[in-house]
Amino acid sequence: MPSARLAGKTSRRNVGAGHWDSVAEDDVRVTLSTLTEELWVNTRFTFKGHHRAETVYGTIRSVTGLPAVVLAAIASAVAFSDGPFIAALILCVAGLRAVGEFVDPTSKAASHRDWAVRYHSLNDRVRDFYHLSVRRAEVDDGTVRQGYEALQQERMELNSSSPSVPHWAYWLARRNLRKESEFTPTELDLLRHS
Repeated sequence: MPSARLAGKTSRRNVGAGHWDSVAEDDVRVTLSTLTEELWVNTRFTFKGHHRAETVYGTIRSVTGLPAVVLAAIASAVAFSDGPFIAALILCVAGLRAVGEFVDPTSKAASHRDWAVRYHSLNDRVRDFYHLSVRRAEVDDGTVRQGYEALQQERMELNSSSPSVPHWAYWLARRNLRKESEFTPTELDLLRHS
């Protein structure tokens, strides 16, 4: 679990590739630790956000699809009778199908599920890197810096091609992570500034 050092002044906005000269030699490991912790927290929120979006779009698919099928079956059973009831049923079926086609929850849920898996994989690698390299004194700073930069580059590539996580999905992920107490308030506060 990331430590409370995230409250420090170093962030990925002021230290990055090519800017390591501005970091004092004694502070390199602390800076790398802080940056890795921030990357760990951000990838966790991103994959949780994609999972939340997948869940909501799956629910939309069920809420629009299942009633449309049931109403279509009822409408076809009474199709040969006259009256406003059959017209109302057909109108409801058409409305539900139109909403389902417009929102396209099936493909959105599948897309968010795919990206959640990718970000979760990155999050696991960042966690392992943090524990197996960053926190171990016998691993030299140059190796740790290269590892961090590779993970950060992978995150930037994922961010450039993944669909945006809707704001409401981030909100749901943040709320659920707070309930799970997986992060300290300081670590959760990082997301407001990143």
